[in-house]
Amino acid sequence: MTENARPQIELDATQDRVAEAAADERLIVIAGAGQGKTEVVTARLQSLIEEEDLSASVELLVLSFSRAAVHAVRSRLSERDMAEVNVRTFDSFASQLLLEADVEPAIGFEARIRQATELLADDDDVADLIESLRHVVVDEVQDLVGDRADFVWALLSNLSDDAGFTVLGDPLQGIYDFVLDESTAPTTSPELLDRISTELGATEVSLSTNYRARGADCIRAAELGPLLRSETKPDEALSVLRGFRDTLPHVDRVEDWSFLGLYAGRSAILCRSNAEVLRISRELVDEGIAHAVRRPAQLFGAAKWIGSALGSLQGPIVARSDVELRLEQILDEADAEDAWYLLKSAEQRGRGIDQIDLDRLRRRLGAGIVPLTLTEGDDDMRIIVSTVHRAKGLEFDNVFITDWSDRPDEDDPWAPIRLEYVALTRARDTIVMVTTPRRHSVVSECRWLPDRLQERMGPKGKSRARALEIGYGDSYAARPVAVDNASVAQVQAALDELTPGVAVEAELDRMRSDAQRPIYALTANGRPIGHTTDEFGEDFSATFKVRPGQWPAALTDMVLVSVETVAGDPNIAVEAGAGAGGFWLVPRVAGLARPLWDVMEKVG
Repeated sequence: MTENARPQIELDATQDRVAEAAADERLIVIAGAGQGKTEVVTARLQSLIEEEDLSASVELLVLSFSRAAVHAVRSRLSERDMAEVNVRTFDSFASQLLLEADVEPAIGFEARIRQATELLADDDDVADLIESLRHVVVDEVQDLVGDRADFVWALLSNLSDDAGFTVLGDPLQGIYDFVLDESTAPTTSPELLDRISTELGATEVSLSTNYRARGADCIRAAELGPLLRSETKPDEALSVLRGFRDTLPHVDRVEDWSFLGLYAGRSAILCRSNAEVLRISRELVDEGIAHAVRRPAQLFGAAKWIGSALGSLQGPIVARSDVELRLEQILDEADAEDAWYLLKSAEQRGRGIDQIDLDRLRRRLGAGIVPLTLTEGDDDMRIIVSTVHRAKGLEFDNVFITDWSDRPDEDDPWAPIRLEYVALTRARDTIVMVTTPRRHSVVSECRWLPDRLQERMGPKGKSRARALEIGYGDSYAARPVAVDNASVAQVQAALDELTPGVAVEAELDRMRSDAQRPIYALTANGRPIGHTTDEFGEDFSATFKVRPGQWPAALTDMVLVSVETVAGDPNIAVEAGAGAGGFWLVPRVAGLARPLWDVMEKVG
C-alpha cells in the first residue's frame, strides 16, 4: 500500500514560499508538468500540521481528481511519519456532505455534485460541516469546469474568514472542457480562477524547476511548457509541437507489442479515445501481455483487501484486535497498522478508537464515500493502456503515444495543443511515437445504444457488429454469486488470489440466460470469478441480431482490470456463504467482448 522510501527533493525558493505559507494564506499555484507539485503539497501539509498545529483529519482537506497523486502524497507523508490527512475526490466529498446532511444521494456523479453545491449554498447545517476546516488544498484546478467548478466555489467561499486554501494547477494541462456538455453550469476553469483571485483575495505563485524528466527527450518536452504558455496564436503553438514530435523515436505499423519488454520500468500506452484503448488492450490480451486498462477516478472502487479482511467478521461492532488480526493475515505488519487507521478514517466515527462500526463503514462505502486512500488502483501494473485524459497526473518511465495526428478543434483551437502537451509530459525517461496498421472495422457508439462502444465491420448502413464493449458495471455485484460448479466461497477465493491484468473469458450460463438476453459466466486463469449483468445481456441481444434464445457459447478478448470490495446487507452475505461482515469481492472487466460464433446454444 505504500511505496519504497525515496529521497526528498530540496525545495527551491518558489516551492518553499508555498510550503511555508501561513495557514490562513490563500494561494493559486501554477505548477507545470513535473515541477514537484506532489512534493510541494506534501511539504505544505507537513508545515500546516507541524508548524501551524492543524489537525490532519479535522482541520485539513485535500481534494483531487487523481488517485495517483493522492497515493504519492500519502507515501511522502508516511515516509515522514506524518498523520493521516483527509484526502478525497470531489465526488467522494460531495457524497460525504450529502450523507452527513441525511440527504439521499442522486444517481450520477454530476447530479450529486449539484446536490452538494446547493446544500453548501443554502443549508446552514451543511455549512457547519465545513466550519472546522482551517485549510483546503485543491489539486488540478484547471480541470474544474461546470458543476465541479461551482461546487469548489461554494466550498471555498463558505470557509471561515481565517481559513486558507492552496489551489494548484496548470492552464496548459486543462483538457476537460468537454465536461461542460454534461453540466448544467457554464463555469470555465479560467472564470473560477478569476473569482478565486478577485473575490477571495488569492495570491498567484508560479513554480519553475522540473523534477520529473530524466531522459533527453523528456527534458526537452518539459521545456515546451514556458514556450507554449508564451504563444498567443494556436497555429504557432501547434507548429512548435509538430516540430518536437517529428524529432522523437517512431515505431511504425506495430502488430507485435512484445518490444515493450525491452523498456525498463513502468510504461503507458496513451491513446486519444477509449475506442483506441480497447483495440490495443485486445491486441495485448491476444499476445498474453499483462496490463491494466485505466479507468476514471470515479470508478475506482474499494480496495480488495477490505473485503478480504472484513468479510468474515461478525458485526456490527468489531474490536480493533480482531480487525488487525485479519489484516496481518493479508498484509505485512506495517501495512496492517496503516490499514486500521485508513478504515477508521473512512468510518468517520470519533468514538470507539479501539473498535470499528461495520454498519457505518458499509453505509459509507455503499454511498460511494470511498477515500482515494482506500480505493483499488493500478499502481502495481507494469503496463497501462489509457486515454490521455485518464493518464493526467500520472508519471511513467516510458510513454508510447499511439496514432497521433493533428486534429483541429473548431470550438477551441488550443484544446489539441493542451492534450498533446499532457501526453508528452507523462514520461521520465522515454517518449516513443507509435503507429498501428489500418483497421477494417470501426469502434464507436451507435445512436440507438449510447454509452457503449461497438466494433462494426462492413459498409456504412450495412455494417454488422463484431464485438461489444464490456465495462466496469457489467459484472454482477448486488450479492455474492456461485458460478457453475464453483461455490460462493470458491469464487471469492479465486478473486482474492487473482492479479489484475490477466485475460478473461466468458461462457454462456444456461441456467441464468433466457430467450431475451444471455448471461455469461466470467473466468480468469480457468477459475470462475463472476457473471455478467442483465443489462449487458440486453445490450448484447440488441447489438447482435440473432434468433431469440440462440446465443454464442463463449466470448473472448477481455481483461481483468481490478478486483474490488462491495458492501451490502450482511444477511444476504451470510445466506450466500460469503461471511457475516457484509463485504464481498467482485471482478471489474474491460474489453471489446467478441462472440465466438462456431458454437451456439439454445436456452429458454
